[in-house]
Order: sequence, then C-alpha cells, then structure tokens
Amino acid sequence: MKKILICNTKGGVGKSLIADELTFSFERTGTVYNFYDLDSQGGTIHRTNKNVNALVSVIDTPGAWISSADLIIVPTITTSRDIEPLKRMIEIVNRNYNECKVIYVLNAFNRWRASRDFYEWLSNYVHNTILTLPQ
Repeated sequence: MKKILICNTKGGVGKSLIADELTFSFERTGTVYNFYDLDSQGGTIHRTNKNVNALVSVIDTPGAWISSADLIIVPTITTSRDIEPLKRMIEIVNRNYNECKVIYVLNAFNRWRASRDFYEWLSNYVHNTILTLPQ
C-alpha cells in the first residue's frame, strides 16, 4: 500500500484542503483508500477511514510522524511569515525521509513579486518538485 503524507508543522497552509482533494480524486476513480485525519483542527471533509483492501493511504498531519511514506506533500503559503516554519519542515523531511519523493505546494500563489520571490528562494533551497496553486 502507498502512503501519501500531507504535512507541515505550520497551520493554515492548505494541508486539509489537499488531503480532501486527493481523496475526492481517489473516490472518482474508484480507488480504495484509507484516510487519516491526524490534524486536531479537524478541517477535512473526510473522516478517518480504514479499509483492509486499500491501495493508498492519505494522511493529513501537522507533523511528519509517519514512517515509510511513499510521497510527502508539504503545502505552504508564499509569505515571509511562512519561511522559517517551512525551513524547519524541510529539515524534518530531509532528516527522516531521504529516500522519499517530496512535493512542495505553494498555496495562494499569485502574480505579485512576493510569490515569485518565494518560489525562486524555495527552488534554490530544495531540489524537489514545486507546484503552485493559484490564489
């Protein structure tokens, strides 16, 4: 079974939104899944769901506590306030998940210079896939 971990220690960056959207896509394709909402804010539409026949697990968590993840998605917002928490999250991921595929998602990306500068900084700081979600 594949494990997809959506995590960031900072709140309000879109973890639950991404976890829900991934789960909706699995539902549309008929993919049997597990869903784990470990974020105490309870912002997901889906609730924890365990299925013995699951092909994939989607895990919404504020931290990176799940071992052996196959994919880690780290959402963030493109503001200067998010840089330091993101640096800490990058360190956690690099320290514990060297062999894992990592995708950074820049939520609320817009046409303004601050978003472009954030993207440029991150692309120089990490060598992983970076996706943008428009504001």
